[in-house]
Amino acid sequence: GGGNGHSHHDEDIYAAYPFEAMQLAANRRYRFGAMLTTLIDEIVNHLQQMGMSAEGIDHIQEFIEPISQADYDGCGMTVVEVYRTMLKSRRRPKTDMHFLEEARATVLGWSMAFLYYSHDILAAEEGGTSFLPVSFKKDTDRMRNAVLIESFVFTTIHKHFHDEPYYDRLVELFLEAKETRSLYRLKGTGEADSEVNRQKKVSEILDDCTYVFCFFTAVHAC
Repeated sequence: GGGNGHSHHDEDIYAAYPFEAMQLAANRRYRFGAMLTTLIDEIVNHLQQMGMSAEGIDHIQEFIEPISQADYDGCGMTVVEVYRTMLKSRRRPKTDMHFLEEARATVLGWSMAFLYYSHDILAAEEGGTSFLPVSFKKDTDRMRNAVLIESFVFTTIHKHFHDEPYYDRLVELFLEAKETRSLYRLKGTGEADSEVNRQKKVSEILDDCTYVFCFFTAVHAC
């Protein structure tokens, strides 16, 4: 059993996570990355159940690729590390997270990364600030995919956390992050600042928002 007081059936919940890949990972960054394939598989299964064509699913998978090549995992890993620190403060200092605890924290981290990735796609389409390269061109299909990925964030949270007592608050936090991300991205767009200064100002605000949200996500899931 998991020994963590969760109400899930242990066999089902352990089967949902890539424990072997996490154990074999060379460092914490790779351990975090090991979850991405599992979550993409969940997205594919969900889209298949929705009746999406194989071609459409392939398109979505290609759309998700850049998330593993940008800086999204840094903020997502912050969720895991804050969670790890909080758990250690409640236990003996040398006691690390159980694999199940780390896996669930990793799901939260990637969910948040997907949320920000989808918003950065929209920001790039609008000419705003994002982690994505300037070379990104406007693309209606990409915008539709971004909206779809954002919706799947909440499907993932429901799948992995719906029977937890903090589930409602967790959803609220993601909704707040979604709103704050949108509002801060627009901040200063009507001012007379140069484009470089505006981009710098919005980037600083987004960085603050991102890492504060990482911390509070971990707090409410602890």
